[in-house]
Amino acid sequence: MKIVSLFGTLVLTSLSYAASCVIPTPSGFTHDVGLVVAFIPLGVLVGSIIFIVDGYTVGPTRISVQRLLFVTSVPLSGLQRAWVEPAVYNGSVRVFGNGGLYPSSL
Repeated sequence: MKIVSLFGTLVLTSLSYAASCVIPTPSGFTHDVGLVVAFIPLGVLVGSIIFIVDGYTVGPTRISVQRLLFVTSVPLSGLQRAWVEPAVYNGSVRVFGNGGLYPSSL
């Protein structure tokens, strides 16, 4: 996970740098659009870093997910039961989505 996250960071920063190198020098509409395009990969990077999961806290009434800058709480008021099934994903294949740019190692 750390290698994939490092690779993703390098790709996004490289894309942003490469896009900033080809921005037309005269100011105007094309220059402004080039700046926006150059900063999109950095925005994805910063947005991914903000949502990194740093830990979990399970209490009697809620589960809290600690992120780098904030905490997300999920109330357990409607929960009636929960159990563990370690083999529930055996044989499954992820068709859509990914683990995220910076998946939690917890």
